[in-house]
Amino acid sequence: MKRISYPKCNRSGVRFVISRNEDLSENIWFLSDDFPIAMYTQSYDHAASDHIPFHWHDEIQVVWVYQGTLTYQVNGRTFPLDRGKLLFINSRLLHSSRTIKGDAKTLCIDFSQRILHPMILKHYIQPVLEDSTC
Repeated sequence: MKRISYPKCNRSGVRFVISRNEDLSENIWFLSDDFPIAMYTQSYDHAASDHIPFHWHDEIQVVWVYQGTLTYQVNGRTFPLDRGKLLFINSRLLHSSRTIKGDAKTLCIDFSQRILHPMILKHYIQPVLEDSTC
């Protein structure tokens, strides 16, 4: 069985590697259960074939590519993301990522909808989550 080379992750100086369960759900580590948000960087090494295989999570994820180019697959759709691009991934959607031609770096923010004020959720987030074109 071929070993998966995951990008190296860093949260507040603590290095870690993404892990997922048998059902493909990612283990998200929050600093506090009272404030379910995780913010971390990822460094992809193209020569090592770093990639994140298909997985999902209950949290919404925002990914900002600040170096290089990645391709994301989300629910059967492919999104090439180069430097400066942002991707918003709804909760419970299968998604994966890999480099295209060189090393890449991202900032990821995973958060539970319950941290949002109900008015922000209703007027700004929910319309995006319910828009089939997004």
